[in-house]
Amino acid sequence: MASVKYNKMTKADLIEELLRLQKKNKKLEGSKPSGTKLNDKAKEKSVAEAEKILEESEQNYRSLIESSLNAIYVLQDDKLVLVNPAWEELFGYSSDEVLNRTFDPTIVIAPNSHQVYENKRLASKLNIPFNPRFDLQGLTKSGKVIDLEAIVTEIFWNGKKAIQGIYRDITERKRIEEALRREAFIFDNLYDAVIISDLDGFIMNWNTAATRMFGYSKNEILNKNINILNKDDNNFIERIIQSVETDGKWTGEITFKGKDGSSGISETIIFPFLDAHGEKIALVSVNKDITKKKESEQELKESEDKFRKIAENSLVGMYIIQDGIFKYVNSRFAEITGYKIEELVDLIGPLETTALESYHIVEKNIDNRINGKLENIQYEFKIVKKDKSIIDVKAFGSSIM
Repeated sequence: MASVKYNKMTKADLIEELLRLQKKNKKLEGSKPSGTKLNDKAKEKSVAEAEKILEESEQNYRSLIESSLNAIYVLQDDKLVLVNPAWEELFGYSSDEVLNRTFDPTIVIAPNSHQVYENKRLASKLNIPFNPRFDLQGLTKSGKVIDLEAIVTEIFWNGKKAIQGIYRDITERKRIEEALRREAFIFDNLYDAVIISDLDGFIMNWNTAATRMFGYSKNEILNKNINILNKDDNNFIERIIQSVETDGKWTGEITFKGKDGSSGISETIIFPFLDAHGEKIALVSVNKDITKKKESEQELKESEDKFRKIAENSLVGMYIIQDGIFKYVNSRFAEITGYKIEELVDLIGPLETTALESYHIVEKNIDNRINGKLENIQYEFKIVKKDKSIIDVKAFGSSIM
């Protein structure tokens, strides 16, 4: 690769220098009054000054190009007449390999971008207006594909038309953009409602699941305080921040309020979002709507309470078995068998309280219910009480889920 000494200039410096050169060239063009005849000496002086300015302009132009961090080339008559160090570094070719010889520009363009380049080249050749700034994929000497942002324009080089191309490597930017798109897709398609708020509780972002859960669209809720979603607790955010400071996160159940005024229960975890330096910059709230689950649990509890009240006041013995073991017995059943309730539940099953001569009857009926052959049955058998005495009983049984 050619070795070139240059000072790196900022984009603003480059623009300022180019403007200065343009003004100088305009001044030269206007220095000769219309219709004025110059003598030979004056002509020689004028030509010398013009050549000096032209040489200075070319030197400055080269300096600007060589100082640029973007890859720049000049193509004229199908030959590269100039490439800067950034171009050499980007594509892996040295200037000695490519300058002043027939050059196929597509050698540094990935095959899937050849058509993009050809369309721009043809538009330029036919003087059809086109956007000189576009994205394409490049190809290095080693065969690596890179993402590029290109600006291709016509210039004059040594008095003849030429093509100037500027390439900027945007591979890393594309990678980050793709990662952000992927993360945004995952974020927006999470099943749980996710809310991101600043440390004062003002909502910065939320996903589609949050819209389904709370009823607000993203545009409606952004920059609103998260307290708008809490039914009863106006100091919610203050308590959360204190908990996050102490424990690193907050978990619990929240009674939330939807846009339509309805309420529900959310199982929620809130944790801090940290920047690259480990500083808290936002709060992330992950919410699962458990309203129906809570309602089902409440209905089940009420049903169980009703069953217990009926069972405990029943004049007949009642029990529930699962996997052959008593899971529930009422006081009357314990009284009939002579056992205490705590001696039966989760310890033994009906077969352990059955007399030997009735064992096969009880076992068969239990198997039939387990295998779904019978749902409701009634039969008589003998029970062995705790004191070893035997009594006759009549059983009414059914299967439950």
